Amino acid sequence: MIVLCSWLMGCTSMTVAMTDTNTMKGKNIDTVLLDLDSRGYVCSEKREVYMKNWKRMVGVVQCGQKDISPICSNSYGVHLTFNLEDSFVNTATKTEHANCF
Repeated sequence: MIVLCSWLMGCTSMTVAMTDTNTMKGKNIDTVLLDLDSRGYVCSEKREVYMKNWKRMVGVVQCGQKDISPICSNSYGVHLTFNLEDSFVNTATKTEHANCF
């Protein structure tokens, strides 16, 4: 059982480790979302928000994934902003959060 849990957790962690946010910048948002979906991420709908520091509207998508581990599982997220005119990704940020008691 422990081997199975470790193996499953390793698969999720390896998928997340291979997610390079630097390669997402400048790509079409739909291509990036398909890639994240194939890695097991679940993404929100595309939204439009006003970015004060950029002084314009941009698109935003949040994606997430969670380990299968029953004890101290980790949650992983990717936050994407993209240009509404050409749909190219401007920023991509990856986060990790431990869900321990």
